[in-house]
Amino acid sequence: MSSQRVSPLLLLSVACLSASTARADLITGQVVDEHGIGVAGVDIDAKDLVDGDDANLSNDTTDANGFFSTTIDLGLYRITFKPPAPPVASSLVLELDNVSVVGTTILGVLALPEGVALSGTVVDSFNAPVNGLDLDVRDLTTNDDVTLVGGFTNAFGNYSIVVPPSPIELRFDTSSVGLPLFAPGRVLLDLAVDTNIGTFQLQPGFLVTATVERMNGSGLFNVDFDAIDVVTDEELFTPGDNTDGSGFVDFIVPAGTYDFEVCPQFADLVVAATLDSVVVPGSGALGLIVLQPGVVLSGHVEDTSGTPVETADLDLRDATTLVGVSLCGDNTNAAGNYAIIVPTGTFNVTFSPPPGAPMSPVVVMGYAISGNQILNVTLPDGGGGNYCQSNPFSTGQPSTMHSNLATVSIAANDLVLTADNLPSQPGQFIASSAPSELPFQNGFLCVNPTGLQRLLPISLPDAGGVATIAVDFVAGAQGLAGSIPMNVVAGTTHYFQRWNRDPGAGTGSNLSDGIAIDLVP
Repeated sequence: MSSQRVSPLLLLSVACLSASTARADLITGQVVDEHGIGVAGVDIDAKDLVDGDDANLSNDTTDANGFFSTTIDLGLYRITFKPPAPPVASSLVLELDNVSVVGTTILGVLALPEGVALSGTVVDSFNAPVNGLDLDVRDLTTNDDVTLVGGFTNAFGNYSIVVPPSPIELRFDTSSVGLPLFAPGRVLLDLAVDTNIGTFQLQPGFLVTATVERMNGSGLFNVDFDAIDVVTDEELFTPGDNTDGSGFVDFIVPAGTYDFEVCPQFADLVVAATLDSVVVPGSGALGLIVLQPGVVLSGHVEDTSGTPVETADLDLRDATTLVGVSLCGDNTNAAGNYAIIVPTGTFNVTFSPPPGAPMSPVVVMGYAISGNQILNVTLPDGGGGNYCQSNPFSTGQPSTMHSNLATVSIAANDLVLTADNLPSQPGQFIASSAPSELPFQNGFLCVNPTGLQRLLPISLPDAGGVATIAVDFVAGAQGLAGSIPMNVVAGTTHYFQRWNRDPGAGTGSNLSDGIAIDLVP
């Protein structure tokens, strides 16, 4: 068999032809810190926004002065610049979206966001260091997850990461730790300088399991479970708390008593559920949860000037039984719009303004829902002010509630309530953590009967028809034995009203209007 030789000249010609058809696409620039100083050792990654694949890069690290010239295929990318972990650097990760690369793309000078170094140690309940624990950080100002460099503990349980100089939630995800089970944890921080927060000890963990289905028996995917501590009213950090394709979920919590909120995807059009006061580890197996079909209630909330109200809260109660309906995603968005899945029936629908806003709630009584419906409301001016106007007393005028403060500090215990235009008859103040507008006797009950509190003592108005009470959030009315404590939570709104005997009224008594008071620490 004869052999053929390929001439060197032909090989050179082929090489030149191949080089002429290949592209040499580049991204170039310099990475600097918040002081404008070049950052060495910044790792550059890119994700193709068309196919979702990671790009193949060469020369993907900045030099000693922060400069880079990185080879990349043409395309549309999200490019990420990851600085070295502390103590080498204390800058945040920078991401550039929708970067179109054709030929040489000059990105210029890129400033990494300012950060602070956060370090500490994680141990288990036996004080042994926890290796490989996943750390997550959520920026509470933007409500976004923070991309971390080195977000795991080492063999000694130590970690060192960079976080924003703003309020954050540091989360300890125990999913990667293995057995024995330890409960995830979290810490709220607001750091301005590099800080070591010391040792965080994980609590023993207990498994919670459940299966969520439609009424036809099919499993529901991606149903989110939230665990609310009944003592602190705080939501736990529970990674892995969404159902799989069969509707099954398991996640870890510490020992305690919890309300479990079961939130399906909006598109599944089924009503959420709540499992109240579940004791763990006693009842960690929640069993089968069947969610009923629902319809969409949507609408728009604005104030009297037509400005959309963001984070207005919606509540539904059965108009007959006054039992609350479980809702998820029941706050308005930045445009003042809301959309929730609800059952059919007749309900009292309450729209409450965000705490501290100069508006009062609106209660739509006996609202019938038979299918997808739109309910728009305007919140009246007030805020720490009056709502739910009652009928006139025998004095000829309705009694109006007043307070010395619209926003009250629980710690200061300095709330004074006043009701005027009262007949010279005994009465008392009542309160609740939710508003209402139920027909009652010769007027309206403006505080919700569920959880209603009577603030003792029964008292007579003064000669001018005015009654006052100084409210103590620890022991009811100040200095009075037997008064009912005001069980309140900072960051919420409480609602007050005056009940008074009124012989001139058809039922022998009457009620003032209601007043809403915002509570702060």
